[in-house]
Amino acid sequence: MSPAETPSRPLGVTIVAISLMALSALPIAFYLLGFLIAVITGGPGVLFGGAAVIFQLFVMALPGLLGWGLWNMQNSARITCLIVLAICAVSGILLVAHFGIVSFMSAIYFLFLLWGGAIAVYLTRPSVKRAFQPDIEDINFKNL
Repeated sequence: MSPAETPSRPLGVTIVAISLMALSALPIAFYLLGFLIAVITGGPGVLFGGAAVIFQLFVMALPGLLGWGLWNMQNSARITCLIVLAICAVSGILLVAHFGIVSFMSAIYFLFLLWGGAIAVYLTRPSVKRAFQPDIEDINFKNL
């Protein structure tokens, strides 16, 4: 596909994709900096927790992978983002049940719910769906 044939990326998708990639890159950078400081101050004994470090880095990289998929206009990334937002919204009910409705954590959850809901509504708009689905070219069987 040439650059002229690729569909244009909506501005909202660009903002969500960059936000997700930053949401992933910043914690990874701070985590690696903290791990480096721990190795320098604690010696090589810190490296015994290497499997946990790799797992935590993998979990922190997931939003970045979703953002990269949205940046490249992959419909599977759009659908996965909607599924992850739904899982986070439902699992937040446990958070509210644990801390109570009137608490700082619940306030943060409700702000996340508003922000995630806005992203979900945006990603399900017909114009955004159309941007993710490539046009199917008509096949002219006479030329085959």
